[in-house]
Amino acid sequence: MLRCAVCGQEMEEESFYDLGGESLTHDGKTYYFCSPYCKEAFEKDPDAYRHGPQPKANHHGH
Repeated sequence: MLRCAVCGQEMEEESFYDLGGESLTHDGKTYYFCSPYCKEAFEKDPDAYRHGPQPKANHHGH
């Protein structure tokens, strides 16, 4: 099970990329994201998520 570094959504590893999940490596650690919106939020301020996901209303642009 993978967990989005921004919102905390859990994702099955087997279907992660099929469902549009993304990842990146920052400071030697791989982070996973449930959507491009979460990846973008992380890239703007990675330090905000160093202690774990920070669920926010409407963070996926809905």
